[in-house]
Amino acid sequence: MIRVVLDTNIIVSAAINLQGNEAKVVELVANRLLSLYASPPVLAEYREVLLRPELRLNPQRVHSLMKLVEAEVTLAAIST
Repeated sequence: MIRVVLDTNIIVSAAINLQGNEAKVVELVANRLLSLYASPPVLAEYREVLLRPELRLNPQRVHSLMKLVEAEVTLAAIST
C-alpha cells in the first residue's frame, strides 16, 4: 500500500470542495487504498486550521473529516 503524508492544504481543500482531487485523495485514505501517516502535531494543525472562522467551514463537516482522519492515520514519531 502506498503511504502518504498529507499537507494541511490538502485536508482543507478536501473540506472545501467535496468533488475536487484533494477530496478524492481523502476518499482513497477512507477506502484504505492509501495509508495515511501523520504526527500528533500535524493532526493538531489539521484541526486548528479547519476550525479557523475565516474558512467558514461547516463544523459537522470538520468533525466528520477529522474523525475519518483520526480513524485511518498511523501516528508517526517526530525525530529531531
